Amino acid sequence: ADISAATKAVLTATDFDNVVIVGGIGVVSQDVEGDLSDIFGADNVERFSGDDRYQTSAEIAAFATSHGLTCGNIAVATGVNFPDALAGGPLCGKNASVLLLVDDTVKGLFCADTIIAPNKSNLVQASRASLFLGRQQCFGPHLTG
Repeated sequence: ADISAATKAVLTATDFDNVVIVGGIGVVSQDVEGDLSDIFGADNVERFSGDDRYQTSAEIAAFATSHGLTCGNIAVATGVNFPDALAGGPLCGKNASVLLLVDDTVKGLFCADTIIAPNKSNLVQASRASLFLGRQQCFGPHLTG
């Protein structure tokens, strides 16, 4: 589906210079990407995606940390259901930190292995600021000890 005329009008009235698409073409279509490229220029539209939501969250975290955000105040939310991550996103923005999706499956441990483990020293130093969003049962023993 294309972007509606009303949404295009709002986007063209903004002061945005760049657009970040989160998710693959199964989530945000190539038609939408094309519309955004028409509005902002193809060089100003970037897509982050992975094979699943866990890899996508790792891609976003890698991009964010390469642009000034930190893993020091990291938040971790279950990737099984969206409300915890949705609620934690603004908090991470306020703290200039990243939010990762995890669960206690092979797919869900991807972020633990690729983002959390390499940044463990940052997390230990900031352990009071690191957040697990949701109930402990959402994460399993691999993540909560």
